[in-house]
Amino acid sequence: MQYKKSQKEIKNLIQGMAGKYSSYDIFRDFIVLSACTISNSVDKQQWQKREDMYLEIIAKYTKYEANKFAEMLALMVLAYESRMGDFIGELYMTMDFGNKHVGQFFTPYDVSKMMSTMIYKSKKTEKLITLNEPSCGSGGMIVAFAEAMKLDERNYQTDLRVVCNDLDYDAVRMCYVQLSLLGIDAIVYQKNTLTPIDDPPGEIWFTPMHILNLARQKQAQENDKTKQVVKAMQDSIALETPKKDKIKEPVMAGSPGQMDIFDFLED
Repeated sequence: MQYKKSQKEIKNLIQGMAGKYSSYDIFRDFIVLSACTISNSVDKQQWQKREDMYLEIIAKYTKYEANKFAEMLALMVLAYESRMGDFIGELYMTMDFGNKHVGQFFTPYDVSKMMSTMIYKSKKTEKLITLNEPSCGSGGMIVAFAEAMKLDERNYQTDLRVVCNDLDYDAVRMCYVQLSLLGIDAIVYQKNTLTPIDDPPGEIWFTPMHILNLARQKQAQENDKTKQVVKAMQDSIALETPKKDKIKEPVMAGSPGQMDIFDFLED
């Protein structure tokens, strides 16, 4: 299956590049480069910041190595086209990064699917479903929820809105890349969920589907406003136009040219 094949090939590419940098550093750079590439295709307000981040990281690598990052991203896209899953989280755990570095353990995708299916059943009657994931990790729970909607023949790209938070910068970027490639409408914040709501986040990432849905919503609102203006103008014109008296057509008593009996009486 392409999904597992892509994970294996990305793992081999990362290990093959290791030497000057550790496998973990290469994986983390791959995620940041992917996140910046996706973000700069849609988010113009943060373009320069993300461009600087991208250039600072890619400068460490040769042109040959930079092409390997592009190859890894292509493999990840192919994996998501094959099936849905917590691709990045699974890759992170199979390479033992969770144990060796920050002690993170992402929820197994089968468990996420079971939990998400139960949650979706309680929310499936909602026309527009909103979710808040306070500790998103790599986004596996959100992916599982979107898959539950898909299995129910529901379009999660238009009917789901998500807000994600995580304290770890790497997790935030992993989540962003994953949700972006799957076309999920989400805002991903680097923030401690327990801090006051008005505390500014460290980073904010808007998925392409979020920006696309905002554009659709704005266009729909503009269309509604246009319709309202046109209707108001039509109503105004109708009020200013004087009403004409209706002229009734004469009723002929007989055929044209044929005299009626009352014509004789008038004589």
